[in-house]
Amino acid sequence: YNTMYDFGVKNGAPSDLCYGINALYGMHISKGKNVDANLNFAMRCGEWNKFSESLKSTGSPQIWVDIPPKEMGTTNEALELMVNNINKAIKQLESITGNIVTEESIKKQFRIGNQVKRFYKTILYEISSSDFYPCNPATLAEILGLLTISFQDYNSNAQRYLDNIGHLVKEMRMRIRKKVGTDVSGTPRLLFTPIFSGWDPKVHEMIYNLGGRIIYADWDIFGLLEEIPVSSKLDPIETYAKFLLDASNKGLGCDKEALTQSYVKAAKDLKIDGVIFNQVSGCPSISNVYNSILEKFNDELEIPAIIIKFKKIGEDLDEVKGKLANFMNKFK
Repeated sequence: YNTMYDFGVKNGAPSDLCYGINALYGMHISKGKNVDANLNFAMRCGEWNKFSESLKSTGSPQIWVDIPPKEMGTTNEALELMVNNINKAIKQLESITGNIVTEESIKKQFRIGNQVKRFYKTILYEISSSDFYPCNPATLAEILGLLTISFQDYNSNAQRYLDNIGHLVKEMRMRIRKKVGTDVSGTPRLLFTPIFSGWDPKVHEMIYNLGGRIIYADWDIFGLLEEIPVSSKLDPIETYAKFLLDASNKGLGCDKEALTQSYVKAAKDLKIDGVIFNQVSGCPSISNVYNSILEKFNDELEIPAIIIKFKKIGEDLDEVKGKLANFMNKFK
């Protein structure tokens, strides 16, 4: 990731953009020639839109699923626009791949995806809330981090991904039942968010060494683990459009109040003891609301919360460690 970040900066990406966009830019510039097309889901972020425009220079066909402006909310007009955007992307994919997308093939993917989401939530709500882990807390955090990354495309094989996450849950439950793992009773559960635009995995090792356990739950917080209804009476394109609109109005690209409520709900549902907000340098869309959210957690909810800053993997770790050590003293 750092290699791609550096490559992006050296090849014209503004260094004041967030880590994720710089790394993606470097990836497209250096590896874009190896792909037939890029499938992109637009975000309500001005800097992301600048990045989107820059991809036109890479030469690879760009397929965009645009999200309607947040001012449109979940109106019928927004839904109609979302449906049209999805249909347009499907036509482009069919043209590139030579495959036909049918209602049944979409519904099949929804069914697989819904099962994946149930297993994912089992790990978040059952396994990670347990007083006994099937591994040490740093390893479970590593698993949650890998799930956050791989969930985006199911490792390009949805059925195998479903089988693997199902086996993972089965093995975790078996180890807990046999008491093979780590007793974590009394260990503070700390929500670390967001990580989708870049974070330093060293943090969960630091927290583990300081006597805590990290939970990564971005996709649950932002509504992407909600199931998509499947029925013979429902248009799958329309239900998918509603799913994307709902997620966009509670997490990525929503207003400050909605984002705050999403964080509050997650903290309560996950029975979190504390929150660590990952303030990504160069992010104008989310990072600028953390101070007000911090006040709500510390003052109204009485859940300890802090902000740590992130620009690049491996940078300022001593400073971060010192801040985390002071934070962990609140749980002693």
